[in-house]
Amino acid sequence: MRVLPAIVLCIQLAVVLCEDPPNSTTTKTTTTKPPNCAGANYEKIRRCCSEPPAIFINITNKKDKTCGISASNIKVFNTFILNKQQSTKKGWQNTVLINNTGVGRSLYPLAYFADCWLRAKGVMNNETRKINPIEMQMHFSTNQSSYWSLYIVNAASDCLNSVQDYSPPNFVKDKKSNVSSAAFLLAQCIAFVSIEYCEYRLNSSSCNKDYKMFDTCKKYVFPKLIKQDESNKKLTASESAPRNVPENTV
Repeated sequence: MRVLPAIVLCIQLAVVLCEDPPNSTTTKTTTTKPPNCAGANYEKIRRCCSEPPAIFINITNKKDKTCGISASNIKVFNTFILNKQQSTKKGWQNTVLINNTGVGRSLYPLAYFADCWLRAKGVMNNETRKINPIEMQMHFSTNQSSYWSLYIVNAASDCLNSVQDYSPPNFVKDKKSNVSSAAFLLAQCIAFVSIEYCEYRLNSSSCNKDYKMFDTCKKYVFPKLIKQDESNKKLTASESAPRNVPENTV
């Protein structure tokens, strides 16, 4: 009885079955994490521009009570804050949650002021809430340098179109109070232009960090307003100090 060859065959089969398959590879799917655009704070970024635009709204007369003007609500024109409403939750790619009821409630005071201010200055019609493009250009380019006047005037139509792209909803405070978000979005578009079109950016670690985040995130907010020509120039503080901003504020 020849048992040995059968035993050898079983051993060979066991070896083959235990071997790893040749040239086997495992493909890993990598997912790029979107930037945290909402985490950026641009309140100080104008200090990073060698020649920033003049403040759009400033409180020069303490007796002026137009639309309840205050240091907090004029920020809607002077500071870009729309990025705070960008979200990466539920698969959103830094989408601006302009239709979210909670967002509308929190932004209501700023939207109310922007709406009231533009109507008081003749930029927006009292009844129809329609923006007058010529009045808008004049209002925001007043007291600006020739450089900023040119870019603000040129950006006006793109800002109006960008606002319409959002199909601006009403921001609701409560059952009795609501206001269109159009004026708020327009004010934020102008604030966006004041960052995007800075001709000379100061080259410091803090400024570079802020501008890097802004450049990464801007395509999600106002893509039509992104500068298409040459890239912004960088200068060190020693090469060109801001004319309107103290050097030690960067």
